[in-house]
Amino acid sequence: MIDLGGEVVEGLLIVQNYDRDDASPQFKEFSDAYFKRFQRNPGYSSVSTYDAATVVLTALKNRKPGEPVKTTVARSGPYQGLQQEIVFDSNGDTIRKVYFTEIREGRYHRID
Repeated sequence: MIDLGGEVVEGLLIVQNYDRDDASPQFKEFSDAYFKRFQRNPGYSSVSTYDAATVVLTALKNRKPGEPVKTTVARSGPYQGLQQEIVFDSNGDTIRKVYFTEIREGRYHRID
């Protein structure tokens, strides 16, 4: 967004579902590998895709013969996502922690 918006997005407040400044070993390893492969830092879609793949691959591993994947996903959780635990409610939704950020000086700054 910053690359495309430039000065127009300066001061913009954004809610994100991941912490781009996470210093945990797991996120650092993911972020370093992502940057090495794509020459850019991961964004929300990269983190969400990683978490979705974790859920699906874990469910496929735990799937009973003939069991629908959706049933296995509901039965096999909670799942450890890249930055937070993934728990599905009875509607198939998850509650995710959100992070407020502001674009200042061409960078995302977390607002605590």
